[in-house]
Amino acid sequence: MFRLRLLFILLLPVCFLHAQLNIDSLEILVLEKNKIPKEELTTIYHQLSQHYAFVNPTLSLKYAKELKENAKVIQNLNVQGTAFRTMGVAHVNLRDYDKSLSCYINALTFFEQVNNEKNIGLIYSDIAELYLIKGDFTQAEEYFDKSIPIFKKINETQYLSRCLMGLAHLYSSSDKLVESREMYHEALAIIQQNGSKKMLSSAFANLAQTYNDEDEATTYRLMDSALFYANNTGLIIKAEIYQAYGDAKIKFKDYKEALELLKKCETTAEGKLVGDLLLRNIESKSRCYKNLGDFTKTIELMELQLLLTDSIYNDKSEEKYKKFQALFETQQKENQILAYQEEELSYRNKLILLIAIVIILLLGGLIVYLNHKRKVERLNYQIHQRDSELTGFAIDIIEKNKILKNVKKQLKDNKDVDQLNPFVLSENIELDEKLIELEQSFQFNLSNKHPSLSNREKKVCSLLKLNFSSKDIAELLNVSSGSVDTYRYRIRKKMGINKSETLLDALNKV
Repeated sequence: MFRLRLLFILLLPVCFLHAQLNIDSLEILVLEKNKIPKEELTTIYHQLSQHYAFVNPTLSLKYAKELKENAKVIQNLNVQGTAFRTMGVAHVNLRDYDKSLSCYINALTFFEQVNNEKNIGLIYSDIAELYLIKGDFTQAEEYFDKSIPIFKKINETQYLSRCLMGLAHLYSSSDKLVESREMYHEALAIIQQNGSKKMLSSAFANLAQTYNDEDEATTYRLMDSALFYANNTGLIIKAEIYQAYGDAKIKFKDYKEALELLKKCETTAEGKLVGDLLLRNIESKSRCYKNLGDFTKTIELMELQLLLTDSIYNDKSEEKYKKFQALFETQQKENQILAYQEEELSYRNKLILLIAIVIILLLGGLIVYLNHKRKVERLNYQIHQRDSELTGFAIDIIEKNKILKNVKKQLKDNKDVDQLNPFVLSENIELDEKLIELEQSFQFNLSNKHPSLSNREKKVCSLLKLNFSSKDIAELLNVSSGSVDTYRYRIRKKMGINKSETLLDALNKV
């Protein structure tokens, strides 16, 4: 026993004066608490309760109660107030806010009895933050307004900046963005002189969030400053900044970059994401995947969030858990509706595309048909004009030959008759040229299909196609009607026309 007391006496100056106490050694000493002086035991309980405040709130609460009982024995009001304050912090971390408020009020009573201004200011700020958590902004603002003058009076800049940031957060939550920014800038001015890089990082990140809905460039600039200072702090602080940065990106609908930052939050913490930060990270990532259209990943993350909510929160969070479960079920239904709408939209788009293609093809076909029709009509008109011209020319020849024959008849005894005969009886070269000029396509097709036809027979075919009678053809060619009949017979034979078909019908098919 003497050796144990000696060990404690040797350890105590090093551990308590230089804040390097080995927790395991302290817990070993607590096992012998009945053999340790109450004053020394008080210091041990205080150190243990402070150490476990955020690491293990249940264990912190246990040591804080021991500290309270021990302080009562030695009748130290300051230590009793400290014990109640530590118990209040533990209850906050256990989300038992009613018990936490009760402990803070008890702590305030003790500190007021000994007129400990610093601790009175701390209790005011603790109560303000508690009301802020509960969403009672009126009470929170009232207690912040009580604590800030005290810290200004006693020149406690660290706690003053903390209260200013709390009040700034309150204004931000109440949509009083101008007032919030003023508080953050005031806090930053103090922190930059005397504060830690951790507080600087937090202040820049919180200030950035007041611009989340209106100024993208300023938000990102402040978040970059927060990250710069977070590089020199712990992993969890840096992870929190990445989380806040990712949430800012979501606000401005930059979901891909937000997802990258949220993944950095997870990897930076090296598997130490716990509690609310872990749930925030999962929730934010599920929002990103939802907006990026990955509904499978969204549901997977929301199922994980539901599972973690059930395991992290205690029974007093049942209402919050049920709300989240309802949100999850709503999200599932919404995703099903979105998937159906997406499928329906895809089908509708395909149908519209198909209809558009059909309409384009129909319009294209109609345009081609109308162009072809116009070409055919133009060609038919040209053919009609050509045929009319040829027919008129042929009629003129016939009339001319009739006149010449009459002249020949009247002048049969005249010696000039012999000079006239060659003109009348000879081939009409001008007619041939006209026939060739105006019926080139017909003559070409006729020659290709029936090369055995003579030039005279092809000429007869052209005149027949122009609806001239055998008599008219005889007049035009200066031959007898019998010769024309002979030509017709030869043409039918060479073209292989059967008896049931007329020569004109056969020629119209050429």
